[in-house]
Amino acid sequence: MHAHHDRLTLAVADSPQSVAPPACQRRPSAMTTAQVKNFTPALTAGLDLALTTYGSLLRIPALKDSEWRFAILDEAQAIKNPGAKQTRAAKALRAQARIVLTGTPIS
Repeated sequence: MHAHHDRLTLAVADSPQSVAPPACQRRPSAMTTAQVKNFTPALTAGLDLALTTYGSLLRIPALKDSEWRFAILDEAQAIKNPGAKQTRAAKALRAQARIVLTGTPIS
């Protein structure tokens, strides 16, 4: 892993509004189709923190192709079904460590 990736953290939630104030948010729905398609792991190089949704893990392949220091998965009950696409996408994240949070019991 490159030195500039040492601080890089990906936080995944059902709703980015739950973890960041509106002024800090860049919602994927606000990105054009071209921006989503052209998003590459290199674009994460200058970031300390990236916030996204479980749905965006499916729409932005570069998120799983990037190397993350931490992957923080909020509302983890959203990925309790092992056969679901978003569960497989979350498990495919390349992270040195994962933190999974939930207020709902998962089995």
